[in-house]
Amino acid sequence: MAGAAFEEIWSRGWSCYLREEYAEAIACFREAIAIDPESHAAHYALASALSDDGEMEEAELEFRRTLALRDFSLAWAGLALLYLRAGRIELAEQTHLEAMRLRPDSRDRVEAYADYLWDVGREEESRAQSMRATQLYPDSRRDVQ
Repeated sequence: MAGAAFEEIWSRGWSCYLREEYAEAIACFREAIAIDPESHAAHYALASALSDDGEMEEAELEFRRTLALRDFSLAWAGLALLYLRAGRIELAEQTHLEAMRLRPDSRDRVEAYADYLWDVGREEESRAQSMRATQLYPDSRRDVQ
C-alpha cells in the first residue's frame, strides 16, 4: 500500500460507495489509483462503483485492469455480473469458465458460477456446481484472491 493518504482516501471511497454515493466514491477511488496505480484493490473498487453507477464500458476496462494486475476472484465475478446485466449472457459464462480454468479449486469461483447458472434459469446445473463448491475446502474461509 502507498501509505496513510491512500488508506484515508480508500476508506472514504468505500464509505461513499456503501451509501450509494457513486460519483463521490468514483472520485475517491480515482484519487487512490493516482497514488498507487498498481493497486489491484483500488482498480476493483473503481470498477465496482462504475458498474453500480451504470458506467458499464469504463467498469469493464477497470475490471480488466484489475485482472491484469492480479488474478482476483472478486474481479472475475464482477466482470461476469457486468456482462450478465448487459444481456451478454454467453460472455458472462465464458468469464466464469475462464476464472475457474485459472483456479479450478477455488470455492468462490465455483459458487459464483453456480449463482450465474441459477440467474439464467439453469437450476439443475446450478445445483451441481453448488454441490461441487461445498466439496472444495468446505471448512475454509472464502477465497477472495
